Amino acid sequence: MSNMDYDAYLNDLIFLQNTEFKPKQKPLLFNIKVHIVGDTAIDKQYLEQTIEKLNLAFAPIFIRFKVRHKIDYICQNINVDSLYFNANIEKHICNQYDDKRSINLYIVEKTGDVLGYTHYPIMNLNRIFISKSKLQEPAIIHEFGHYFGLLHTFENNLIEATDARNCEYAGDKICDTPADPLGASFVEHDCKLWGQYQDLNGIQFSPDMSNYMSYYGSCRSRFTQEQANRMYFIAKNVKLTSQ
Repeated sequence: MSNMDYDAYLNDLIFLQNTEFKPKQKPLLFNIKVHIVGDTAIDKQYLEQTIEKLNLAFAPIFIRFKVRHKIDYICQNINVDSLYFNANIEKHICNQYDDKRSINLYIVEKTGDVLGYTHYPIMNLNRIFISKSKLQEPAIIHEFGHYFGLLHTFENNLIEATDARNCEYAGDKICDTPADPLGASFVEHDCKLWGQYQDLNGIQFSPDMSNYMSYYGSCRSRFTQEQANRMYFIAKNVKLTSQ
């Protein structure tokens, strides 16, 4: 599935979101089915802490998560990269273990360059893959953001203006996330950009390095209100239909 396919699909969702009557939001509960891929177990308390972090991050969005059923242990010597780059491997494994009434969280023991990934709502695949080493880090919340339809803050940044004049259709198509330069170097301990990054008009980028949908490592700690609204709309109108 190409980015262009999802771009058109997301535009249709945004149109529906903008025309929807917005009643008071009600909490939405999603079940999570945990699958551990590899040859080691995960401490129950560690897993509970992960779910607690997810619930804290998504509480302002009125989305909650609960672990469903027993954990599956999948003894496969495979890493996240192999699943990400080979749809047939993912299909072979996940078709055996997916719980169709849950978000299937595949915790993979081994990793390479890819630390985690998921599928945008257009694919109707309720799977999230994450390296075991990233369970307690913002990366897992980042992937859940993608699961509920969010783009990266740096998506298509070359056509997004820093003054937000085209924010509704450029970049991540969300106006309260500042334009973000793709591939920017940064200093993680004080969350500052390293170097000068300018848009096509020569204006310096000033990204929100605390945003979960950025690539700014441990600096990430929040979603914006418009991101929350988009995720809630997709959770209620797209994702709940398959739960």
